[in-house]
Amino acid sequence: MFEFMFSYLLHFWTFCIVFWIGLAFLGTTVFKSSEAFATTKEYVENDTELLNRIGQINYYGFLLGGSVSSRGDAKISFSIIGQKETIDAKVLLESGEVIKIIYK
Repeated sequence: MFEFMFSYLLHFWTFCIVFWIGLAFLGTTVFKSSEAFATTKEYVENDTELLNRIGQINYYGFLLGGSVSSRGDAKISFSIIGQKETIDAKVLLESGEVIKIIYK
């Protein structure tokens, strides 16, 4: 009896873990393809002060956080991995333009 319950319990938790990983991957993929993130990337890649600090940008972190509205307003937080250093960035966009960016 316990083997039967354990077997289905194991299947249930496996399904839950795979489901949440898939959901996180889908959300990150949709967020990274947004206009707000594209604008943010362009701003960051042209910030000479940041590039002097971290070196050439290798890639951006996998997980992104924040919110994006259809009007172009957004609050985005993400990681930037450079040759010298990895930093976190928090960006505020209004009407599709970067208003404020904070590097940590």
